[in-house]
Amino acid sequence: MQNVLFYVILAVLGLVLGSFLNVVICRLPRKESLAFPASHCASCGHKLSPVDLIPVISWSFLRGKCRYCGEKISLRYPLIELLTAALFVLTATRAGNRWELVISLVTVLFLIPIAAIDFQHYIIPNKILLTLLPVAVASAVLQIVSPEQVSLFYDGAGAFRPLLGAVAASGILFLIALLGYYLNGRDEVMGMGDIKLLVLLGALCGAKKILLVLLCAVLLAGAASIVMLVTRKKGRKDKIAFGPYIILSFYVIVYWL
Repeated sequence: MQNVLFYVILAVLGLVLGSFLNVVICRLPRKESLAFPASHCASCGHKLSPVDLIPVISWSFLRGKCRYCGEKISLRYPLIELLTAALFVLTATRAGNRWELVISLVTVLFLIPIAAIDFQHYIIPNKILLTLLPVAVASAVLQIVSPEQVSLFYDGAGAFRPLLGAVAASGILFLIALLGYYLNGRDEVMGMGDIKLLVLLGALCGAKKILLVLLCAVLLAGAASIVMLVTRKKGRKDKIAFGPYIILSFYVIVYWL
């Protein structure tokens, strides 16, 4: 019963924080303040009341439309809230102790906006990566001095292997980006944000797992690219965000392998 209550509390917390992540996803690429002005309709600018801001419920009750102007509200908002709640609960079922749980939950809060912003704008904001850096460093240090505290991430590869793995994997990505740059008419095929992200995730999950994450991400991105080319949703030289595939692969590898 206590476990059920704990998961319910985490789910509610995830919904609330997911609502804030929507603000981050919307405002950060525009270089707007996350605090001011208060939450408002993107179409008519009307300030939203507390009843308009209840995660998932408000969107469902209003049938995905603004109460004041009737414009549609993106489905992204409730999806981000539900995804955050789901990952919070899933993380709690996988984490073995409080330190691992805290690091994992904080990581969720950074990776969701990274994936969403990259998917929509093809950028990975340095502000989020820099804020994630202390979390990655803390995980790497724990892997070195007390690996049992982060068994969810630790790959058993020994001291300092997490950082070595991150450097190795990011080096591979850099070579792929450099090669693609020259083979694709000097159009950038991979941003430095992807490489920075992989370095941080490597510090989190270690050498062995980060290489698996990279392999899985390449396969997923390749498959998605083929589907989009066949369905003509993307052209051969159109950009494809790689960050979301890295993050999806990270959770697949860490949680299920």
